[in-house]
Formats: sequence, C-alpha cells, structure tokens
Amino acid sequence: MPQKHPDSSVPTEIAEIVDINREFLRLLADPRLAGTGGALGLDEATLSCLRQLNPGQLENIATAPLLLAEFGPFPGGHPADDKYSPRNDRMVADENICADWQRELVGFANRLLTFVWQATRHDPVLSAFCLGLDKSQALELAKLGFSGISRSGDSVAAGLHARLSLHPTFWPDLIRSVRNGSREQQLASQLAAIQLSIIRRFTPAARTREPRYF
Repeated sequence: MPQKHPDSSVPTEIAEIVDINREFLRLLADPRLAGTGGALGLDEATLSCLRQLNPGQLENIATAPLLLAEFGPFPGGHPADDKYSPRNDRMVADENICADWQRELVGFANRLLTFVWQATRHDPVLSAFCLGLDKSQALELAKLGFSGISRSGDSVAAGLHARLSLHPTFWPDLIRSVRNGSREQQLASQLAAIQLSIIRRFTPAARTREPRYF
C-alpha cells in the first residue's frame, strides 16, 4: 500500500475545518442567545453582531484557515497550565440559556473533541497548523484512549470557547471586515488568527493568567 504523504490530506482537512467553523458560528449566532449576556467567551455585543450577519457573511468567516473554536483545558490536560482560556461560568451557558441550545452545544463539543483527538494521533501537520495546537497540547490529547475521550461526556463543553475570545479586537475585526471590508481586508482578519495564536503561545501570561498579545 503506498504511503500517504503527510501534506496530501490538508486540502480535504481544511474543508472539514470550514465545516466545523460553520457549525460553530451557527451556535454563536443562534437567536436563542439574545439577551443572555454572552456565551463561549464572547460578550453580548459580539454575539449580537454575529446574529446580524447574513448567511454569505457567516460563510466567509467560516473559511478562516484554522478552527474558530478551541478547548482549554483539554481533557487529560492540566487546567492550571492553560493560560489562555476564559474562566467564568458564563463561558458555556447560564440557566437563562435554553436547554435545547445547551444540548446542541454538548453534541458539537463532543464531535469536535473526537475530530481533534483523531488529528493529534494521525495527522500532526493538521493538528499544528489547522487546529492551532501546540506540541504539548497535541501530545497530552493523543495519549488519551477512546475510553478517556468517551468519559468526557457533558463536561467537555465546559472547556469550549471561541478562539482568541480574550483578544480585544480579533472578533470585532473579523465581523467588521466581512460587513464593510475589501477581500484583502477580510483575508487579513482571518489570517490574523494564525499570527495571534502563535504570539499567544509564546508570550508569557500576566499574573491574572490572561494572555498578552502586544
């Protein structure tokens, strides 16, 4: 059987990244989140702006080159070592967010975790580039067996949030570019996800454990 070149699957996998982003944006732009104060690390104002985008504009954001959702901490990881994750009870959902939406979120989180887990075990190029994982995250997750992933259950959604949700301008810029920007500006705002994720990874965190981006 011919050996598969590590890079040969990237175009197909990027299409899967877009599909995952599309589903994540559907959750973020859900009308049921109106008036809830925010969810998944994004505040009410940002979620409101997402709801005002048309399907074509949401599709444009979905084509960002890496996942717009991320886990922190990963199951099997160490929460105290994760410097970049929002830590508040509103990150997933409060009681004022309907139960149906929360069930959809849990289903999405479990599917996403399974996808990321498989990538760390079989496609390190994908996990590093398209998923935005650093080496230690990928190794920790890859160590888990199927039973370890399955035991995550409902709790896995508690670690899910929007990528770069703590950055002051990433999501506003992403939304603004698809509403009013040129194609070049839209591409620049999407590619910023890669640059900012790298900066975040290698920049020491403040005492509050919030990332420094500048």
